Amino acid sequence: MRNHSFARTETYWAIEPRHFAPLFQPNAEITVQAARPTDDEQYVLRDGIAIIDIAGVMVKGQTLYTMIFGGATMPTIERKVRLAAADSAVNAILLRIDSPGGTVAGVSDLADAVFEARRQKPVVAYISDMGASAAYYVASQADQIYSDVDAMVGSIGVYLVVPDYSKAAENMGVKVHVVKAGDNKGAGTPGTPVTDEQLAEFQREVNQLNETFVDAVARGRGWSIEKVAAVNDGRVHVGRYAQSLGLVDGVMAINDVMRRLRAQSLNPSKKPISWRHVAGQNPLHKEDSNEFSFAKVS
Repeated sequence: MRNHSFARTETYWAIEPRHFAPLFQPNAEITVQAARPTDDEQYVLRDGIAIIDIAGVMVKGQTLYTMIFGGATMPTIERKVRLAAADSAVNAILLRIDSPGGTVAGVSDLADAVFEARRQKPVVAYISDMGASAAYYVASQADQIYSDVDAMVGSIGVYLVVPDYSKAAENMGVKVHVVKAGDNKGAGTPGTPVTDEQLAEFQREVNQLNETFVDAVARGRGWSIEKVAAVNDGRVHVGRYAQSLGLVDGVMAINDVMRRLRAQSLNPSKKPISWRHVAGQNPLHKEDSNEFSFAKVS
């Protein structure tokens, strides 16, 4: 006899959906491999540049998903950013990103750490292949963002999956009772019907979480809320198309970004301070220049 269970999926996600949806397909085949550790307590320091990787699905803590597939634990990355910002041997920070995003939980703390690091030294985000949703949330807090030519960037938005297993429970002869105090307590409990009123409440929560995402991007990029709202549609954009929308500041190889950061880091005549985006002005980096320009963060 097959063992049936109703898995809870009511987690708020800031992730590019195509990277997660296959896990919830009926009869999905998942190959389980040994867990691949992706986090450690140190960052790579190269010529005064602290290189911090954000790779895989981003989560607040270890989960079954990360045990199977690996991923990025946001509190660990946050610690690395704060340590690098305080390290006198670090002249600049490079966030090397290849992630579809992840959970909403934990992302605002990491984003705040990145934004605060800008007050101490230059922070650059480089998107290789993908920087979507929660990963873009974090990248947007860096002083500048660069990507490779085929990187998929954006997916600004939040979503929630609320399956209705009530028909399956009924077919199994199971009736689920929710004993509650409070009209919305127990909403979405597996085996119970999901009502229109409950869906409206879930939508309200998603909208509020989405507002924090939009506010963060506006802060990091120096944009108006209206400008962020124009790209708050969940879509991803590739390379130069992302650049045309202002989601990234340039498209180039990571070696070029490293070369320019290295030249700045190793130049003893220049004190490394942060730069910022100024609404209505062009990015402070000139594509035909061999150096980055800097401006103080207020």
